[in-house]
Amino acid sequence: MNQLRKITATVILFSCLALPLQADQTNLVQGVSIRLLGARQGATVTNRNTVVTSVDTGRVGTDRVISALGLATGNTFSQDAKLVAITPLAQGFSKIEVRDGTSSVEVTGFFSHEQIGDSLHTGLANTRTGRSTRNDYNLQQFALHDADGYPALNLHFDVRGLAMDTLVDNGNPVPRSETRVEVSGTGDEEGTFLLLMGSIILHVGTLEVVPDGPPPGV
Repeated sequence: MNQLRKITATVILFSCLALPLQADQTNLVQGVSIRLLGARQGATVTNRNTVVTSVDTGRVGTDRVISALGLATGNTFSQDAKLVAITPLAQGFSKIEVRDGTSSVEVTGFFSHEQIGDSLHTGLANTRTGRSTRNDYNLQQFALHDADGYPALNLHFDVRGLAMDTLVDNGNPVPRSETRVEVSGTGDEEGTFLLLMGSIILHVGTLEVVPDGPPPGV
């Protein structure tokens, strides 16, 4: 699945907000944090009558993913580069970008994301103040894979796990939304098999208005 689905189910609710009628597009921008621990087969060492085979571990984080994306897309990203998910509030699918200072590179084609099955939810609402909190629980799958038209990545993963989508409405123009997924699965780095576990987090977002060009006749 090369086209990334909506990053969070709760973001659909944003499209119902009373936004001003304008040609500009308003997006929700969320930071994406990848925090995985990878285990790979280690060496076998013989010491007299003892043979010891080990497993090596290492971190697979957002910075490592950005580095792999940079190699595949022909970009050199700085240490300050961020991975972000951008979701239009009106309609459409999310996209993924690497943002580094004032530059951005779309990398949506390298990612897949989907919810598996149905959701359960909890909620708390104050009928007097209108403030509310909702938590959706479901299974979600994330994958980092090769993309058509680009060289192969030197890092891949396919992980899934229990997700909690949190939506908090405190009366602000846009509710507070965050997704946290505790995942496990497999992958590879430089062709070496990895067992992976950790978390993927989509942080509380900000609104970004993208001008849709000048009005007709200007």
